[in-house]
Formats: sequence, structure tokens, C-alpha cells
Amino acid sequence: MSRLNDLTGQRFGRWTVLERRPKPPYMTGTDAWWLARCECGKERLVRGTLLVHGRSQSCGCLRSDRIRESFQKKRLERGA
Repeated sequence: MSRLNDLTGQRFGRWTVLERRPKPPYMTGTDAWWLARCECGKERLVRGTLLVHGRSQSCGCLRSDRIRESFQKKRLERGA
């Protein structure tokens, strides 16, 4: 019996898991790797442990959006 949970189709933050992929040859360890598509459309290989434990929420667009919102909020507070 496999210990691996099938994450295909599941959502983690802005990621939607598409399929399991082999570990990249330059990576060490035994983590499972998954091809995931972000809401913005980018596809990336992501470690399963990062998805499951909430340490990867997007391709980076979430951080960019939060920074943009923060600047807009500060601009509104200043009355600009």
C-alpha cells in the first residue's frame, strides 16, 4: 500500500494540482513532486509537502498582489 496521497485535482491556496511528476534530477530527498497550475495561469513543479503544509500558496503572484494592495491602501490613507 502506498503512503502517497493523490493530490491531483486538489486546491492549495491558488494552486490546482494537475498531476504527479518525477523528481527533478537536480533535487535531493524523497519528496513527491506535482505539476500545479496557479490561478494566474503559470504552471510549476511543486513539492507535495509544501502544498500540504501551506508553505506554497501560489507561483509568487499572491505576494505581488498583497504588496500592490498594501501600497494602494497607503495611498488612500494619504489621500493621494
